[in-house]
Amino acid sequence: MQSSNAKRNRLSRFSTAISAVLYGILALEFYNRNHIPMAALMAFAAMCNVVVMRIQVNLPLLSGIISNTMNSLAAAGMAYHLYQEGGRYPLWIAITLAYLTATVVFVRKKNKAVS
Repeated sequence: MQSSNAKRNRLSRFSTAISAVLYGILALEFYNRNHIPMAALMAFAAMCNVVVMRIQVNLPLLSGIISNTMNSLAAAGMAYHLYQEGGRYPLWIAITLAYLTATVVFVRKKNKAVS
């Protein structure tokens, strides 16, 4: 039977892998639509999630900050893109704010645990 910490690590790695795949799919979709800056942003977010998968066991604080920051940047890019097209940008603004809030809470929680 696995410990709860090992289960949490496996679930976290699985979640990060799913995020990387989804950002890769979004990058290809934007590339096909000739939105090269958005395709580059989504591809960069996918690559950052792959890097996070490699370091998240050894450096959980750094990997959490990188992951949440890249997710908020990608969500902000989606909000801006949808704003230009007249789409559902308020939803993506809310997602961006949620990621930024999660990053701040995560860092504060880790800093309190260290001190």
